[in-house]
Amino acid sequence: MFRDISYVSHLNLLRNNIKKIKASSLIGLKADILSFSFNYLEYLEDSSIPEVEELFINGNKLVSIHSKIFVNISKIKILDVSFNKITDFSFQNSMFQRLNMKNNKITHLSKKSFLGMNMLNEIILSNNMISSLEMKSLPLVKNLDLSHNLLSSIDLNMFTDIDQVRHLDLTHNCIKQINLKFTKKANISIGIFNKMCNDIYETDKEMSKSNDKQEADNEMSKSNDIQEMDNVLISKNILYIIGAVIVVAVLLANIIVIIYSRRFYKYSKKAFEPRVVFNNELIPNAIPNDNNGGYVEPAHVYEVIDNNAETQRESYGYLVPRSKKRQEAGDEIRNVSSKA
Repeated sequence: MFRDISYVSHLNLLRNNIKKIKASSLIGLKADILSFSFNYLEYLEDSSIPEVEELFINGNKLVSIHSKIFVNISKIKILDVSFNKITDFSFQNSMFQRLNMKNNKITHLSKKSFLGMNMLNEIILSNNMISSLEMKSLPLVKNLDLSHNLLSSIDLNMFTDIDQVRHLDLTHNCIKQINLKFTKKANISIGIFNKMCNDIYETDKEMSKSNDKQEADNEMSKSNDIQEMDNVLISKNILYIIGAVIVVAVLLANIIVIIYSRRFYKYSKKAFEPRVVFNNELIPNAIPNDNNGGYVEPAHVYEVIDNNAETQRESYGYLVPRSKKRQEAGDEIRNVSSKA
């Protein structure tokens, strides 16, 4: 489009409906000032931005911007990408003197964010959502605007060289205290608490309460789990004890059965042994009496029984030999009887 135009001082494409810039769109163009402000740009192809000194792409819909989109980034002195939706950016080998990135969606600055940008005099990062800064993430710069962000603290080690800073705007952040060493190093504007911080603190409190409640619930759950495990262990122990008692009881029952079975066998054996029964005919003058036991109880007369053996019935029914004295008396009676 601009092949026949070798140079223009100021090319203003403000407030059009431009949505995309291709590498071929501005090929061959050289200008001092180039403006694409307040269009609908969402994407820039690599090498789509020609050699210019001042570039304005503010008021568009860009979400990222990097060095590859420039034909020669080292020529640019002023870059304005404010009022976009940028979250990611990289400007390696740039020679910017002024960089305006206010009103974007930047949340974090790292060491690589402004790496090698040694010619900067001013950076405007206000009205973003910056809440954290890495060490040495802020470059060598004289004027730094970090107002209307969500910073809760600021420290000397976040600067590459705090001695280079002349003015630092930290108003409308969440900072409650600041190191007094800053006041000796730079002109600092601080105060006027950001209203969003209250919402953040309330959210943090609610999250903290929620986390505390969740931790309490977790602790309660763990306690309940431990109690359930204890109950299970107690139940198992009780079952083991009951089982042990049953085993002991069975063993004792077996021992008792064995003992009493042996005794029963012993007495039953005696009960069924054959008893000595005396024939009443062989015992003259004997008085028959079963005596509830089947024995005969002889009279008090001693007679000859079984081969002249003389016996006497004891009180328990057993027959025992009589005494020698009574035996001799019996012999005399028999002798007299025989002579007669």
